[in-house]
Amino acid sequence: MDDSALALLRETFRTANSYAEWATLAVVIGLIVEFAVLLIFAKEISRTERWLLIFANILVAGGVGGEYVFGGRATTAAIQLQQASDEKVAMLGKDTAEAKKDAADAIERAAQLQKDSDKARLELAQIEATRTITPAQQVTLVQLLSNAAKGSISVVYPFADSTDAKTFADSISQTLERAGYTLAKPPPGYGGMIAFTAPGAFLAIHSLKAAPPVAVALQRAFAKIGIYLEGLPKDDIPEDGVVLVVSSHPYSVTPVPPPLVDAPIPDAAPSADAASPAPNATNPAAAITAPAAAKP
Repeated sequence: MDDSALALLRETFRTANSYAEWATLAVVIGLIVEFAVLLIFAKEISRTERWLLIFANILVAGGVGGEYVFGGRATTAAIQLQQASDEKVAMLGKDTAEAKKDAADAIERAAQLQKDSDKARLELAQIEATRTITPAQQVTLVQLLSNAAKGSISVVYPFADSTDAKTFADSISQTLERAGYTLAKPPPGYGGMIAFTAPGAFLAIHSLKAAPPVAVALQRAFAKIGIYLEGLPKDDIPEDGVVLVVSSHPYSVTPVPPPLVDAPIPDAAPSADAASPAPNATNPAAAITAPAAAKP
């Protein structure tokens, strides 16, 4: 039953109750008139009968009057109780709605906490996992670098590292050799390092904005298999030199920048038309990325 029907029932109840009260009042008035007639005009009956009739009328009048008075009070109390009940129901409905909302919010928070927990466990597993290049990743890298610029690359790691730097560097070296690159002796000062100041893996080159094509291809190819080789400018490296530095295991996973994942891998011999300019300091194809962080 909707609210309009309930309101109509309440109004019908109030109207009928009002009519009942007026009817009761009419009975009381009639009894009073009858009582007066008995006192004034009923001379042929005996005194005993008269007083008995008077007593009976008094009882009837008192009962009807009491019904009128106390019935009206009861009706008023019933109306007030109904109003209080309606208010209570409305309040309970509001509380129920708020409780449902709170429950929905709690479920949403729990789902978000579960999501965050799963993400944290995944990141922890990635951090704890030994860095390597899987056979599937190796195949992908070889395919990605099949048409890229080839050249000499130095792969170095700290010999005093107690994590996975050596095994990761070895897997990278094997992959680069399969892809057609030549492993060269590192520049002076980069071979036989005891340790590096920052964990992770880096592409050390002379300039980030005028990177050798080999470095650009490597960074973008590794990004496509989820490995971020951060750019590291070093003045003591020749302009055409590329040193892949493998430091200790990082404390957190560095995400690969999305633009780097989507960036094309430049071919070894790009066309000379306007759409494919030769690499230079202002050509985005000749630049590699590096976050603002401490480096080896």
